[in-house]
Amino acid sequence: MRVVATDLHRDHHPRTEFVLGRVVPAFEMPERVERIIEAVRDSHSIIESAEHGRGPLERVHEPAYLDHLETAWADWVAEGGEGPLVADTFALEGVAASSPPRGAEARVGAYTFDASTPILEGTWRAALAAADCALTAADLLLGGDRAAYALCRPPGHHAGRSFSGGYCYVNSAAVAAAALREAAGPVAILDLDYHHGNGTQSIFWDDPTVLYASLHADPDLEYPYFTGRADERGAGESVLNLPLPFDTEDDAYLETAQGALERIAEHAPEALIVSLGLDGHEDDPMGRFSLTDEAFRALGTMVAGLGPPILVVQEGGYALDSLGRVVRAFLDAVDQGPVA
Repeated sequence: MRVVATDLHRDHHPRTEFVLGRVVPAFEMPERVERIIEAVRDSHSIIESAEHGRGPLERVHEPAYLDHLETAWADWVAEGGEGPLVADTFALEGVAASSPPRGAEARVGAYTFDASTPILEGTWRAALAAADCALTAADLLLGGDRAAYALCRPPGHHAGRSFSGGYCYVNSAAVAAAALREAAGPVAILDLDYHHGNGTQSIFWDDPTVLYASLHADPDLEYPYFTGRADERGAGESVLNLPLPFDTEDDAYLETAQGALERIAEHAPEALIVSLGLDGHEDDPMGRFSLTDEAFRALGTMVAGLGPPILVVQEGGYALDSLGRVVRAFLDAVDQGPVA
């Protein structure tokens, strides 16, 4: 399996984040990519992403939102701002769409839903490059590869048509899904991140050609809190949310994943996108599942047995000491295919 990566992810490097009233060292850091590259370089071919421009992003994101991401830092500096641009005042529902403010300090609160998604000088470059990784991997599938891995950073599944949040600015998995749908037909997205992909769900809510299936922590207790319940089903029953309790272990998780794969098989996608979050691993500081390396290896085998070409898009995962090892276990299992 070829791995698509770029050094441009380093242009986005938050040093701290705001969590429950405390400023703490940032969990989402460039070293995440370095650890993964180190783990997979001897078993997988690593290639540089190709530039695709803004056009493919506009299939899933509002142009005004992308304008904001592209210009916010320069506007912030021109207004006398110093340091990361972080929202501290958030627009009420509908205000951003009807009348986005001109000033960067106000505008960032209209286009984001939390305080964990700062805009820095290189944020737009890194987010655009992450989407290029996913689009390049999609090109590999369209060219005949059975599977490809897009090492995207920053992650994307919390980003919606006109909002950022949860470390996410551009929804790389959604951008790739839209490209594959246009070129090949119906697609499915299997989201294995510990947190619900509220952005991906919202983007494809009204599109029955894209099935979104997600395993994640109970949204009554875990971020992003307000989406991800089992009764959210989308147009044509195209959303399948499978919330799980804290401390979920391998067997229960894999049984639930099997149900998601059965629903995906019914959808008969021409391509499967896996939003691969590793924050459900037992070592991860951000999650409260108890999944082992073996669970992710088993997931890779299960996904490989589904049939369609597979595009793996990196989402969360913050346990630096185990992150690369677990990614490799998943990718190796996808490469090896289903058990005979």
